[in-house]
Amino acid sequence: MPKKGLGGDSARVQASGEGDTDGASAPFKSGKVKKPVVSRSAKAGLIWPVSRTHRRVVNNRGSVARVGAGAPVFIAAVTEFFAAELLELAGNLCKEAKQQGGARKRVMPKDVLHALRSDKELNKVSSGLRVLVGDKIKRIDTASAISVQHLKK
Repeated sequence: MPKKGLGGDSARVQASGEGDTDGASAPFKSGKVKKPVVSRSAKAGLIWPVSRTHRRVVNNRGSVARVGAGAPVFIAAVTEFFAAELLELAGNLCKEAKQQGGARKRVMPKDVLHALRSDKELNKVSSGLRVLVGDKIKRIDTASAISVQHLKK
């Protein structure tokens, strides 16, 4: 009786390549090699999920009859660019706060809101956007804030 791993059927299978479990090089029964699966995000060079964006667009399309193949790629690219710009500005604001004596290492929601409102183009694009930051409501009229303080007393 041969020892395990030395000769026998397992060595023959490994030498012929039939025992490979790698999906990219595993041959079909016909002898063809299976191609690796590449996502639409990888094809477009994006990190943002194109397939998920396409699914959401199709589910919320309303009166549009069909959604083309390029539409979710474009939407995902614009969304990824917007998110990257916003997070880059928020990270820079967080670094500046740290240099001025703060001890923060994380980007907080108030940094994102400050970055959104301080950049001219991002503020124009997101003019109707409401951002909730903790329990504070941003941009309250002073008259309404004073009346709320009188109600609390």
